[in-house]
Amino acid sequence: MSGKNEGPKVLPVAVSRALRQAAAHPSVRGLSVTYQSEDWTFAKIIIHTELPAAWRAAGESPFGVQVDEEVTIGLRKDFPLSAPWIVLRKDFPRFHPHIQPDKPDNAVRPCLVNGSPREVVQGRGFIGLVEQLVEWLERAANLDLNDPTAGWEPVRRDTIDDVVACDADKLRGRVTLEGGLEYWFNFYIYYSKSDTYKLLLGSDPTELKPYTGTLISRSDEDDPGGTGLGLTAWAGLKDGEAFVASFYLPETVENVGELLFRAQLYGCRSELEIGLASLRDTLVANPTTFRFPLLVMLLPRRPYALVGSNSNIEICPYLIDVEPGQNFLDLTTPVRLVAQRETINSGLLRRTSRDTANVPTLPWTLIGCGSVGSKIALHAARAGRAPSILVDRGYLDAHNYARHAAIPYGAADRLFLRAKVDAVQEQISKLGQSAAAVMKDAIELITDVAQREALATSDTAMVVDTTGSLVTREALAHTDWAGRPRIIEACLLGAGSLGYLAREGKGANPSISDLAAEIYRRLAEDPETAKVVFGAEAEEIVIGQGCSAATFPMPDSELSLLSASMAQPITRWARDGLPVSGETRIGRTDGNGGLHWSVVEEAPWIEVAGAGSNMPKVRIHPRVHAAIEQDIALYPGVETGGVLVGRFSQIGNLFQIVDLIPAPPDSIRSAHEFSLGTQGLKAAAMKVARETGGALQVVGTWHCHLIPSGPSPTDAFAGAILSIRQYVPALLLIHTPGGYSTLVAEAVLEANEVTADSKAEEGQ
Repeated sequence: MSGKNEGPKVLPVAVSRALRQAAAHPSVRGLSVTYQSEDWTFAKIIIHTELPAAWRAAGESPFGVQVDEEVTIGLRKDFPLSAPWIVLRKDFPRFHPHIQPDKPDNAVRPCLVNGSPREVVQGRGFIGLVEQLVEWLERAANLDLNDPTAGWEPVRRDTIDDVVACDADKLRGRVTLEGGLEYWFNFYIYYSKSDTYKLLLGSDPTELKPYTGTLISRSDEDDPGGTGLGLTAWAGLKDGEAFVASFYLPETVENVGELLFRAQLYGCRSELEIGLASLRDTLVANPTTFRFPLLVMLLPRRPYALVGSNSNIEICPYLIDVEPGQNFLDLTTPVRLVAQRETINSGLLRRTSRDTANVPTLPWTLIGCGSVGSKIALHAARAGRAPSILVDRGYLDAHNYARHAAIPYGAADRLFLRAKVDAVQEQISKLGQSAAAVMKDAIELITDVAQREALATSDTAMVVDTTGSLVTREALAHTDWAGRPRIIEACLLGAGSLGYLAREGKGANPSISDLAAEIYRRLAEDPETAKVVFGAEAEEIVIGQGCSAATFPMPDSELSLLSASMAQPITRWARDGLPVSGETRIGRTDGNGGLHWSVVEEAPWIEVAGAGSNMPKVRIHPRVHAAIEQDIALYPGVETGGVLVGRFSQIGNLFQIVDLIPAPPDSIRSAHEFSLGTQGLKAAAMKVARETGGALQVVGTWHCHLIPSGPSPTDAFAGAILSIRQYVPALLLIHTPGGYSTLVAEAVLEANEVTADSKAEEGQ
């Protein structure tokens, strides 16, 4: 902005246009160009503020804003590519918030927008920025720049070069109602060329001991880094209530005397004086031979929460350059202003992710750290809600990096020696969170009570299975596990073309296994979807195992699209807990970057106990139960029935019924017996198996009794016939006015009945 005023000259077009817009604003009572050079144009504008009559008579508001305020505007020749320079008069009151930090003898610079003024000019024209300036002055006139609905404006430190990084939520959480102070180590780098400090506050406070001074260190002479000391101080109670600093002051501290006075205004001078004196005595006992930074952080309470925070504790940091042997309690000792920045921590990530920072994350486990699992883990971690435990026994191979969240690094990755859990754990740790890495087989952990604690602790809220493994799913669903957490399944289906997310209901009803059976039925309703999910390409990976990286090709962008959508509800459940009901979600990509999810809430299923301790149980989808009762209502006074469609879980020893085939037209109904016909039945059964790739099949029949009763001799005979015809158990489900009963028939060979001759005969 140097150069001589060479007299009037033609203004740049954009500058001239901006000044014309400013002059046209109804609150602008005068505008004059005061200075021009090759690079700059300066103008003064007079803004008339709408003050109440009593204030107008005095010429200004009680808070120092005049009726007609003189404002200087500077515009560079490259405007609007550069931001306007806007300053108020030098004697404008500095106790207002939203003022840029500066020395007392410099002009006052208002902070008009949350962001760049040049963006406002581009979006709303220069008159839009003038409108912001007029509003700023009128609110300042009423001491209304701090808005409780928007939050308390912290003391501005935008342009300060010295910086300390810390976990603000953790630091604020240490403030108590009693006045207090704590000592900290800080890690620093000093850049001599720019005379700036970059500091990192230690993770936890420390005790001040006689030898503490010996722990101060410095690494080298040029741009040295090392370990320094610091303290935090805060106010306690005053007249029985927490001391609140309800006034706004710009940051003008320049020496220890002014720092102590600022602490007095914040209600913590005695704490600060005690802390500084103790640090001085420690250094007298253990003097240093080099300069180091002494960090002081005052933590005043404000009347309401700060902007962008749910806490009313402000962090005000300062720094004293302590020379060897210096008595830094001398009131004239210089003090540097420090800007506080966040470290990478879960609270910051939650706020940035539009989440509630102070709501803790419920502990949860992720099984499977492959492509889908790693993406979900990293999305959750970036939202500040990383899993607590990671489980995977596999190593990363070269092809995994086409879709894995981790990036290969070092020889270990190139030699395929990097465990998947370690890779994901490392990424989570870089985001300021921690997760236990368990490199073991999930089935072993699920089924072994002694090892189960490694998979899920007593407070684990949910276990998310991303393996796509049928066996893992069934083991999670059916293992006898007291206090088992709820299970979520997230994987890809149909060679990666669909995303599948399922949340089992409370008490594992419906279980993750039940939901898989139901989703097979639903997917088969659409021939095109069924072709993708149950077709030849999907058969290569077994039905339901959606995420084997070596099996099917797909771009990372599509996998990320599906995984990110699955991570959203998982992250929300990690914050809020799981709803009572079950739920299934199917996501479909359209090949052009589009994605659609169908979401179905799942009510509890009806469970029918087995006839004996080792006999299979039955679970019936509520939709099937309703269809059975509807069929019975159509045929009053007689027994009716039909065919059951579902699956039999061998691990769970459980039938899961998800659909019915109506009784063939040649079926016979009477008051004493139902005889199932055969017309078209074989074709209908084959159709079910074909459309679902064998995932669902006919598992038995159902019929009703008109009075409460168990299986009849006729039912037993029919069961015996069915057991001879198939190699899996056959279910006869009987509906009575008192509920369901079952008859399960299965042909079982004794060990001594299995002979080489019988095997040979079976093969003929």
